[in-house]
Amino acid sequence: RASERASERAMAPGRLVAACVGVLVVGAARVGAFALGDRPLSTRGGLVRLRRHDSPRVATTQIRTSRGRAVAVPAATTVTASSSEERMPMLSPMNAALFATYGVAGLVVRGVAGASPRAAASIACVWAGCVLAISFMEAVVKFRSPFLPKFFALDVGRTVFPALNAVEAALCATLWVLSLGSAWLLGSLAPLPLAMATAVLAAQVAFLTPRLCRDGERAVLAALARHPYLVKVVLTDAQRDRYCELRRTHGYGDAPAAAAPAASQKTSFSSDGGGPRQALSRYLDSRSSKTLHVFYVVGELLKLLCLGAFAAAVGG
Repeated sequence: RASERASERAMAPGRLVAACVGVLVVGAARVGAFALGDRPLSTRGGLVRLRRHDSPRVATTQIRTSRGRAVAVPAATTVTASSSEERMPMLSPMNAALFATYGVAGLVVRGVAGASPRAAASIACVWAGCVLAISFMEAVVKFRSPFLPKFFALDVGRTVFPALNAVEAALCATLWVLSLGSAWLLGSLAPLPLAMATAVLAAQVAFLTPRLCRDGERAVLAALARHPYLVKVVLTDAQRDRYCELRRTHGYGDAPAAAAPAASQKTSFSSDGGGPRQALSRYLDSRSSKTLHVFYVVGELLKLLCLGAFAAAVGG
């Protein structure tokens, strides 16, 4: 016992230094995200009012709701997503900073606790907790808010879920760093559920999240087209610039007054070719937003099962 206490006292300064380094890294990552442009939009002292002839005009299509009421929505377009951030929203500066922050925190845990099975089980529980907190609490509760418009909630979701994927990717990488080459992993079934959770996360990042973010952007554009008062009175200069950027991304033209060409319903993420990746992309492009949400929720449930199995295998 005396030797254990002596070793703990000897490790105490190292743990304190590691904790200080982690705090500094978190602060540096937040400052870096702010400097790279992912900063809160400022109001510049009040409401921004547009001139009457600056009101956005888009080509619309009449659809009918379940109650039979006709609603005008922007005419659908076909645009092939070209930039890496459009294909994978996780690559934004803020999400890259989140990935770096949690990745360095994982390395700090690796340096302090070592490649112990308890550390790996704890990180798996943290990963599962992030999934439960966002996908099965925040994503559900925000739609129950009585004064939050649905398209505002969708706009929040298309920002939150790529950030969640970035955090998950960092935690997943930390688990692999802790697991590979560890003696406690030899002869165990723990790598199998971890590999399955990694595969599900990769499918979400590469295929599902970009399409769900695209559908959220289209919902925001449709709502702003139905409620021009929001653009005239509520949006700030920075938000209006972002609105015009979304219009260009989805093919509605460079200026707010430009009309959108009538074409197919979805933005295409698939390219020409006959490979399995292109076939899967075409299949997902043809699915509705509700179907994609079902696929995503099923993936979240699979990840929870796999992470629970991994934690039980290495921590039990």
